[in-house]
Amino acid sequence: MFKLLASIFKRVVTAVTNPFRMLVVRIQRMFNVNILTAKLIPPLTKKVKALVTLKPQSPQDYFSVGRYWVYKKLFLTLILVLCAAVFLYFSMFAPKVTPKPSQPEQVMTTVTFDFDDMALADYTGVANIRAADGTVVYVGDVVAGVCTGNGTLRDRKGRLVYEGGFENNQYSGQGVRYWPSGNPMYEGGFEKNQYSGEGVLYAEDGRTVLYAGSFKGGLRDGAGKAYGESGTLLYEGEFAEDLYHGSGTEYYENGIIAYTGQFFRGEPQGEGTLYSTQGRALYTGSVYAGKINYSALVGATLADLEAAFTETPCIYYNDTESVFLYQEAGVVITVDCRVRVDVWENANAAADQSAPLYYMPASVQTTGATVRAVHAQGGTGIRTVGWVNSGGESSSGGTSATPAPATPAPTAVPATPVPAAMAPSGSTASGGTAASVTAPTPSPTPNPTPIPSPTPSPVPSAAAAPDFIQKNLTLYFEIDSNIWQAEADLDKTKVFVSEVTVCADNIPLETLSADVYEEDRPPAIQDCVAIERLRRDEATAFSNVTFQLDQQNKLFVEVSGVSYANQIQRYGLEKDGLVYEYCYPYDTGTVLDTDTAGTAPMYYSIRKG
Repeated sequence: MFKLLASIFKRVVTAVTNPFRMLVVRIQRMFNVNILTAKLIPPLTKKVKALVTLKPQSPQDYFSVGRYWVYKKLFLTLILVLCAAVFLYFSMFAPKVTPKPSQPEQVMTTVTFDFDDMALADYTGVANIRAADGTVVYVGDVVAGVCTGNGTLRDRKGRLVYEGGFENNQYSGQGVRYWPSGNPMYEGGFEKNQYSGEGVLYAEDGRTVLYAGSFKGGLRDGAGKAYGESGTLLYEGEFAEDLYHGSGTEYYENGIIAYTGQFFRGEPQGEGTLYSTQGRALYTGSVYAGKINYSALVGATLADLEAAFTETPCIYYNDTESVFLYQEAGVVITVDCRVRVDVWENANAAADQSAPLYYMPASVQTTGATVRAVHAQGGTGIRTVGWVNSGGESSSGGTSATPAPATPAPTAVPATPVPAAMAPSGSTASGGTAASVTAPTPSPTPNPTPIPSPTPSPVPSAAAAPDFIQKNLTLYFEIDSNIWQAEADLDKTKVFVSEVTVCADNIPLETLSADVYEEDRPPAIQDCVAIERLRRDEATAFSNVTFQLDQQNKLFVEVSGVSYANQIQRYGLEKDGLVYEYCYPYDTGTVLDTDTAGTAPMYYSIRKG
């Protein structure tokens, strides 16, 4: 019976309220976002398409502005494009506004205790706690008289100190720490009053982020990003105990990348890449204390150097030594073999700028480390007309002849007498001091083409060669005694670094000990290169050391006339099988002993002991 009455009542209520329910549904549909969007988008799309066509139909499509007629659709299209551009800028390109730290919900209560009130120990709930001077310093949750839960802490001057989670009277959980000015200092996780977990540190303005990332025990620890006072990113990567440690990327203060790779206790150390102040990669390899690991370069190969340094070195050489200067990195590398630069010239280039370059046959004998070969081209063949070395001497004028590097000639032709007009200055074609060179006899070929005699052209001497003569420089290495090999054919894993000279800023001094001793060796080519680099900033550096540099070519510089007077004060230190040699001007009076490192050296070198 009861179920029957309930069913009848339900049907009566449905019959009475049904009309009203339909009305509510209709009202809801009128304000439903999806329905409104579905109704508005089609006509709006149609309007936009009509605007895009920009095809006037009648005079009514224009409106006048003074003497001018403006097409309505074009005007509306420009407004539409402008609005779209503003929307895209703020959604994709505009700098993001740093969100303000979230504020914990304020807790209000009329229950108040003094901090030393015995009754507080038995209270659990929300309370105000007063300091000794009567100032309310805490408002929030209390459990058995201890601040646990959410609350707000202020100092006795009423300034906000902390808002967030508490546990046993300590900051714990999520919260915000404040500067005395009231600006946020830190927002994130806490544990036992210390920063813990993910958080953000702010400068005193409360807006500039100094660090965003992971914390442990109040220190930066884990992955994060460090910023400067201006908001510029300084480092991103791994931290340990508040120091850069692990893998990361460091930036200069202007935001340009400075180093990427491994860090140890705050400094770049391990494998990584160093960059110049312009953001160009300088070196990739072993790094120590924020600099190139210079000692690791001793014993490396030429192939290792080319893989490590990205800049093209300037090569300094003489008859006995050769070094590679990496200018931006400030490193001078001495290799264990001699090098020679041969300068091949095309004599016809003086008259014909399009004349090609040719190599001298391998049978030519040379007298110096630098050879200047002069060739003439005629018809379809090539013939060598003579050569002079860098001092302008003839091919037979030296006292000790060394074989020229084996370089193939493009085309071999029978020997042809050299006209006197084409011989180098100070020599003759038929005798005297100039050597007439015979090219190798070619292999038989069917129907050889006769070689017409070339038209002689005067060939200037090396000293008088005009600048516009085409030249081609070829670098050779002495792979064995008087056996030379061109750089293109060289096995660069067989050329080793014997010494590394460092002339960069902030040269580190190794820990001194009783092993420090005074060196007494004369200046070598690497000293000249280091001193020349120092003289760019201090013209009088090592003023008593003299030498000459042939700087006609920026990449290959011949060093000569080195003064062998003992005018460089050197101190050596042996460590781990290497000799660290510190160099000072001779008149500095610098003394190194076990108690002091003395003044910073001008440059230093590392070599095997």
